Amino acid sequence: MPDHRSESLFLQSTNDTSGRLAVLDEVEGSVWLYLMPRGGEQPEFYCWLANTLALDEQPSLVHYQALNLPPPAESEFVTPGCVLLEPSNHAWEFRWSADGESVAALCDNNVRGFICAWMESSYAYHIRADCPWGRAWSQRMFDRRFKRIGK
Repeated sequence: MPDHRSESLFLQSTNDTSGRLAVLDEVEGSVWLYLMPRGGEQPEFYCWLANTLALDEQPSLVHYQALNLPPPAESEFVTPGCVLLEPSNHAWEFRWSADGESVAALCDNNVRGFICAWMESSYAYHIRADCPWGRAWSQRMFDRRFKRIGK
């Protein structure tokens, strides 16, 4: 997990079936979903959910590397709506798959992204093309793993 967690948004949920822990964490400039293995303390998988700074206000990647933090998604990979100012002022929830091996993060009843452990991948609603921040949104994959809910 990043060392410099923001105090503004930090939520977690443990799945009773799989024993996995999901963590929603705002770090400098972005919001991330992490999925830990049963009994694990370090993320096994991660999913970028949103940038918290306007795309033209982001520090350079060197800034994030120096702090050992994940950087916000770069503008060439994201769609409109990727910026979420003051994430702690929104209603967040976790949605688990039936087997507890996949978890989605919802903000104000809209899916922002999900992790599918058995595929070792994550999908973010505001990613336009597969990139270091995750895979482009797949409604088909989401529907396979979760009961259909709002986007």
